[in-house]
Amino acid sequence: MCARLLIASLIVSICCGCVAPAASIQPASPSPTPPPTLLPTGTLPSASGTPLPPTRTPRPATPVIETWSGLPVFVESQPGARFSLEFDSNRWGRVADTFGFPALAHRHLPSCQFGTLVGRGLPAGASATQSFRNLGGIRFEVIRVSEGGALRYVNYIGGDGVILAGFRVSFGEQVEPCIGEAETILSTLRSNPAVP
Repeated sequence: MCARLLIASLIVSICCGCVAPAASIQPASPSPTPPPTLLPTGTLPSASGTPLPPTRTPRPATPVIETWSGLPVFVESQPGARFSLEFDSNRWGRVADTFGFPALAHRHLPSCQFGTLVGRGLPAGASATQSFRNLGGIRFEVIRVSEGGALRYVNYIGGDGVILAGFRVSFGEQVEPCIGEAETILSTLRSNPAVP
């Protein structure tokens, strides 16, 4: 009986985003700067978009580039291949999105989040426009979703022939700065082929 309650409690915690899944974030290359301090899971932003708290140690002014690696969400990707993106950990912090998936939250733009795209459907009453944009040598399909005339989020789908990956950018009031910062990350998209 106790084991069932423990398992049920764990499932509820994961579904509510209370437990962040493990991620594989490593420094892109060795550097003389110390590794960034990870935030404790209790300081993740809430679904309401609460900004990330300051880190425990001051961040250096120079960019600290980290790599975020994960599995692409589309079956058109080669089996076992992974995507990798680079981001400045002075500007972005690793969090779990409202569904418990790994994401990045901007440290200076409240409610600005960048994460993998998982099929959730178009909200009732929403409309979408489609365009294409080249970022970092990769052509992305860009889908802008609006509700009541206000832009709510932007989806990016692109790949390099090895992977096909999708990402979502959501934001608060600072729409264009958030999109610009997210596109900087998207311009670093690369695939890591499966190792036999």
